[in-house]
Amino acid sequence: MIIEQGVVTHVDTNDDQQQVIEVTTAIKTTCGSCQAQNNCSTSVIAKFFTPKAEAYQFVVDELVYEGQFVELGISESRLLQASFMLYLLPILIFVLSISLFGYVLQDTGFSHELVSLVLGGLVTMMGFVLISGWLKKDNQDYAPKLCRILPLQSSPVQISPAIPITSID
Repeated sequence: MIIEQGVVTHVDTNDDQQQVIEVTTAIKTTCGSCQAQNNCSTSVIAKFFTPKAEAYQFVVDELVYEGQFVELGISESRLLQASFMLYLLPILIFVLSISLFGYVLQDTGFSHELVSLVLGGLVTMMGFVLISGWLKKDNQDYAPKLCRILPLQSSPVQISPAIPITSID
């Protein structure tokens, strides 16, 4: 299970008097921890194209407050399945559709490779849209699960200043 931490941004009650929480996760980029991000054009582009934070809703039995941290998890096998379907399957569709259109159109007047390429691209885009829509629909297999509600910290942790150690003779 891949674990991610999120923060409760909204607490509400549904019709069954159960608590419904909205959890927002932070988007992390590799540029965020880089030392050279102030002098790098890649970090500027990454900041521009960074997606917005994701918000998920869960029904919980425990009492939860806004600002409290929770742990969300997603199964590794489900993540690999979704990655395969979203990245590799369109490539396979593209290669197979170009081959099929090249074979089918060889006896017609449209046997040019560009026609096969354009038709293969259209089939691939349709396949990608269908796969993406299927993964995004209300499919709970690929949705993150609420693993744990972290204890509420009533006050911030106070760190006392370091006491200098002197040599004892």
